[in-house]
Amino acid sequence: MSATTSVPHRTQTDRSERTPVTVVHYFYRDGDNNKQGRYVELLGALSVEQSAQVKAALDLGYRFVPDQIGWPHLGVDAWDSFPGEVDHPWHEIELDDVLITTTREPLARESVDDWVTSVVEAAATGWKPEDHSVEQYSRKA
Repeated sequence: MSATTSVPHRTQTDRSERTPVTVVHYFYRDGDNNKQGRYVELLGALSVEQSAQVKAALDLGYRFVPDQIGWPHLGVDAWDSFPGEVDHPWHEIELDDVLITTTREPLARESVDDWVTSVVEAAATGWKPEDHSVEQYSRKA
């Protein structure tokens, strides 16, 4: 092999080019215990410290108002009775079930760091379910 032989560049399909992604599951549970969930991919790996920081910021360690962090309310279009008497803004997240994986082409647009910051900032100003009434999602006839 001569000194002028070049090494091929890594391609997007090389294992070394895989991006860490954290998959978080959050869900809505109405007063009748109907549930609707969604998985969200976040760019990067959620650390143990970040997980503890988020858990401390959540109401009761697991509840949050998704509108306050830019996530959608999962009751919208989930069932015909929404919004109804049993509906509310609170959603739940289980941080013990977070999946950290890698992918070549992540779908995520939000980073773990940005998500942690948005949760902590929302908690610092206070979770405000009264400012995010489900009536704002009323269907127009």
